[in-house]
Amino acid sequence: MKILQPIREFRPLRLTSTILLLISAISLCQAQAADELIAKNLAARGGAEKLRAIQTMVMTGTIGFGGTTSPITVKVRRPNQIREEFRIDGADMVRAYNGA
Repeated sequence: MKILQPIREFRPLRLTSTILLLISAISLCQAQAADELIAKNLAARGGAEKLRAIQTMVMTGTIGFGGTTSPITVKVRRPNQIREEFRIDGADMVRAYNGA
């Protein structure tokens, strides 16, 4: 009488399936974490409706050109207007787009 041996050919398939399942679970957890972070950020800023109500934003900073730096002011107005003001070699520069 012949004794049947367990089939070991399915072990790699089982291992691959387990690995894919773990990767799927990890990516699902990361997506939930990202969604939670976005929701917390929106809540801290007063909610999505308050952010949508903002019509004008002004940003200031420093911009570098080669070895020189200059202060820069960027004004953005909804729907798609922008104005940038900065100085290069003593000359005031303005770049603007009126949304048209």
